[in-house]
Amino acid sequence: MNLTPEDKNELESILQIVTNQIPNYFNLINPSKNDWEIENVEDCVFGMVFNSFVSKSTEYLKNMIIDKNPESDLNSNLEYFETTINFFNAKIPHVKQAIVSVSKS
Repeated sequence: MNLTPEDKNELESILQIVTNQIPNYFNLINPSKNDWEIENVEDCVFGMVFNSFVSKSTEYLKNMIIDKNPESDLNSNLEYFETTINFFNAKIPHVKQAIVSVSKS
């Protein structure tokens, strides 16, 4: 699936929204980390960011395709997932930096 510049901007916005939630993820995890036996809080937060981004961006891509072509086949979930994974993979250094920044504060 080829992303237009507008789609890339929207995915950037979604990633920004998700990374802005990192402090909330730490607040959620820190009081419970011993009960949940979490060894690495930063890895857990990374997983939460990843999950949230994939969920939101996949939904965006599906809606965008439906808007452009109401009769389109939405059975290509793997294609949406692959597109979001590829986009996220390119942004991993930014996400990790945001997580480390919050964890040090």
